[in-house]
Amino acid sequence: MLVSDDAVDSLRDSIYEELIGFMERDPKTVRQGINLMFVARNLERLADHATNIAEDVLFLVEGVDVRHHAETRE
Repeated sequence: MLVSDDAVDSLRDSIYEELIGFMERDPKTVRQGINLMFVARNLERLADHATNIAEDVLFLVEGVDVRHHAETRE
């Protein structure tokens, strides 16, 4: 789960970079680019919420607390 969250964060960053490139090359795309950046940000936030729910379920069902084990994510 935590690895998937990192993958979603990376995907969001890639989308941002690509959209910035489009907007730099064609200023007419700025409005659409910004709207798509908001969509990407909100999808990433949705993934964060899903991760939080999964962590809570793991704790409730298995008694495993994975929320504060960032060192295992590297």
